[in-house]
Amino acid sequence: MALLFLSNKMVMTSIINISINYNYEQYNKSITLFEKLFEPILNLELYDKLGIENIKQDLNEKEYSIINSSRFDFTIYLDKYKVYQSLSRWYYYQTRTIIFSKLDILFEEYFLLINKLDKQNIIKYTEIKKKYIELNNKLVKKLVILKLTYNYTEINKKIDFYCEKLKVKFNNSLEVISEHNIE
Repeated sequence: MALLFLSNKMVMTSIINISINYNYEQYNKSITLFEKLFEPILNLELYDKLGIENIKQDLNEKEYSIINSSRFDFTIYLDKYKVYQSLSRWYYYQTRTIIFSKLDILFEEYFLLINKLDKQNIIKYTEIKKKYIELNNKLVKKLVILKLTYNYTEINKKIDFYCEKLKVKFNNSLEVISEHNIE
């Protein structure tokens, strides 16, 4: 009887370890994906704007099972500042409303992922949480630049909302830099 109990306990431990490792890999893949999706924001400089291209992302939904990658039917690109930028943006229909509606989708999925990760109290996830915190800090700095670029009340409120949500403190007491000064 004791042998059966030990055997069941070992099987359960193995299943839990497999689950932890699988989720660890999923979070790792997801941070890499979001770093790629946020790359135009991370490369932003003052007066640069963002553009949207309606292209279905070639993402394997099984590979990214902890996020709803089917919502990513667009790509963000960096629209570097140029003299005729406003005319070009008008011609290609790159309005603030359209850009930020797509950013809302991207950030909603990212925040859902952060919330899932926050509920994980497993020490193995500490390194992944640090990666997310680093990305969040970079995003906050660049979103402040974006706020200066667009300088529009409605957009500023959205950017402030994104920044506040990015200042997450994970439940294992990892700290997020709350300063978002432009350096």
